[in-house]
Amino acid sequence: MVRSGSITKAANQLNTVQSNVTARIKKLEEALGVPLLSRHARGVRVTSGGEAVLPIALRLDALLNDLGYAFGRRIPLKEAKLRLGAIETVAAIQLPHLVSQFLRDSPHVDISVQTGSSSRLIKQVKDGDLDAAFVSRTFSLSNFREELVFEDKLVVLAPKTIVETGVGVAVMPESFVQTLPRGRELVPLPLPKDIATIQTFVVSSRTSESSLLVSAFVDHCRSLPFSYPCR
Repeated sequence: MVRSGSITKAANQLNTVQSNVTARIKKLEEALGVPLLSRHARGVRVTSGGEAVLPIALRLDALLNDLGYAFGRRIPLKEAKLRLGAIETVAAIQLPHLVSQFLRDSPHVDISVQTGSSSRLIKQVKDGDLDAAFVSRTFSLSNFREELVFEDKLVVLAPKTIVETGVGVAVMPESFVQTLPRGRELVPLPLPKDIATIQTFVVSSRTSESSLLVSAFVDHCRSLPFSYPCR
């Protein structure tokens, strides 16, 4: 509800009807003795009582998700959900391998991935729309945990000769350059050591800090070898 901004959208995400969502909210409000939501022209907003309940609800949601992850291996129909975000280079190079390897051991986990800029992904984690995100820098926010998961080298990609039609000069991760089609007259040029390293951090909200699933995936990321692994 809080994530979607409306009862109708929340019902669609939960694969139920609006009346069921409304009834459950009403029962919870009656049990707690405080209003949790207030309606307005564009949807609903969280009341002060709802703000107080929200952190607890998020922890319960993470706990239930962890139960699905921990016991889903024995009960295949029980799925756990992991919502990931990643900058474009990570989504193209590292993430497919990370996800496929993780799903071999935990096929019952439903993993979704969104791409975007580091700032946008951080906002999505903060808003509760993502469980974790791979970003290119740290933000030093008190309500986030940040872990270095791997490093890569930056190189300058330039034409082999002075000019190749349609190609300029670009700076990009060396692991991405290695995936480019062969046959192009391009060469990677090294950068000075003090600017040649790019780091990738995985960030998650402290509201999901105890999440077994998020922690397991982060550990998995750090355990797999890459061309330039985390120090």
